[in-house]
Amino acid sequence: MKRTGTRASGRSPKTLSPKAVEIMRLVDALSAGRGSHDGVVIGQGLATLLQGAYAARGRSVPRWVHELLAHYAHKKRAP
Repeated sequence: MKRTGTRASGRSPKTLSPKAVEIMRLVDALSAGRGSHDGVVIGQGLATLLQGAYAARGRSVPRWVHELLAHYAHKKRAP
């Protein structure tokens, strides 16, 4: 019987990979004192750059990169 609310890996859908969490912490540390908008811009740019780098090499984009893209896509950019 399949359990609901979990993935095949045993993680719940809301659990982020350790690599994604570490990169988010790094972005937060780099943008500390600069405002949340700068952190969002850095995070979005980094996630997009990683996605493009994997695609350019013909490799599939890892789940943690998708997690970064989703995390920073939910943040609103200032006009």
